[in-house]
Parts: sequence; structure tokens; C-alpha cells
Amino acid sequence: QDAVLRNFGGSEAKHKADICHLFSEMVLPMGNIPEPPVFKLVSDNLDDEHARHLMLLTSQSAALRLLFQEKLITHQDSRIILGACFPGDETDSFHAQQLREVQGCMDKPISLVL
Repeated sequence: QDAVLRNFGGSEAKHKADICHLFSEMVLPMGNIPEPPVFKLVSDNLDDEHARHLMLLTSQSAALRLLFQEKLITHQDSRIILGACFPGDETDSFHAQQLREVQGCMDKPISLVL
């Protein structure tokens, strides 16, 4: 159940309920176990060395602010790469530079926030 909630816990209630119902029918009954708080799901994902990626979709970088406020990440153990909306940032060389930066972060034990 934790894995399902970690992957779909932030979904709309109906969408999440449909996924949990499908999982219960096809894999393993989930029962009426109380849902852990979203921050716990995020924290568990960040602490799991086998977890690959965490996608938090919010508007106006709200997730980034919350990650730092709740001390789920720190400036010392993370790298932030923000997208830009300037015309000069749409060049192939700019994209290649960002890709190299992402690749470099993958070799380090840090959280990369895009």
C-alpha cells in the first residue's frame, strides 16, 4: 500500500481511489489502513536509496519552498535547476549545458530538483 500511495498519493481523490481499488482487486487487498501524511510519503521516497525519481507537481514552485521549509532537503545536499523563459535559453547549447549538469548530479549523493 505504501508504494501505491507514494506513487499516487498526491492525485485527485477519485483518481487515487480508482487506483487503490484496482490494486486491491488485482494484486493485494489494501484494506482500510489510514493514509500516511503526504510529507511522510515524500520523506520516505527521499530517504529510500532504491527510489529513483520523485515528481511533485505544484504551481509557482510551491513544492520547492515546502521541501526546504519541512527540511526534507537542504541547500547543502541538493542542486536546483530552474527552467528559464528567456529566448536565449532555447538554444541547443543551453539545453546541452543543462543536460550535462543533470548528468553530473546523477553521480553524486544529492537531490536534484528541476
